[in-house]
Amino acid sequence: MQVCVEELAADQIAAKLHAGELDLGIAYRPSGPGELWFEPLYNEEMVLVVADTHLLAGRKRIRMVELHQQRLVLLPEYFATRTLLEECFNASGAEPIVVAEMSTIAPMLGLVLHMQIAAIAAINAVPAAMKGLRMIPLESPTPIRTPGLLWRLGGTQAAPVQSFAVIVRKTALGNSLRHEGPG
Repeated sequence: MQVCVEELAADQIAAKLHAGELDLGIAYRPSGPGELWFEPLYNEEMVLVVADTHLLAGRKRIRMVELHQQRLVLLPEYFATRTLLEECFNASGAEPIVVAEMSTIAPMLGLVLHMQIAAIAAINAVPAAMKGLRMIPLESPTPIRTPGLLWRLGGTQAAPVQSFAVIVRKTALGNSLRHEGPG
């Protein structure tokens, strides 16, 4: 048996699991109950990412309401993370100016480095080696997402799939133990 890894949106992962086209998915906690079993791996804090030269770069924390009318680059609306962020914006009364939507983090961070805009990303997604960026914790509310393994309910998994899941669990645990926080 061969392991094949695909990068897909959460709804595509769920659909392929239901269709039997995937044995295992890695995604964020689904919004509601379904025919899939979710095994949480850890909680992941979202942070504001700005260039060292950005007006907010000196801040220790940012309340979500302070992002009102701030220029942001965010993930597109079809991502579960964007839905989470929209809920946080609505809860705080903030209406940011979304100047760009991008489906991957690296180009978002590139824009942040070269323009006076900010991004919101998972704390683990910002490479420590990427110079010129500042991560600022968000609060009131703090956006937190939970990645995990998605399985079909009632299915048995082949040994290679179970072994791959063990590797994912160990990697997630190791990364969460090494996490030191933003700043």
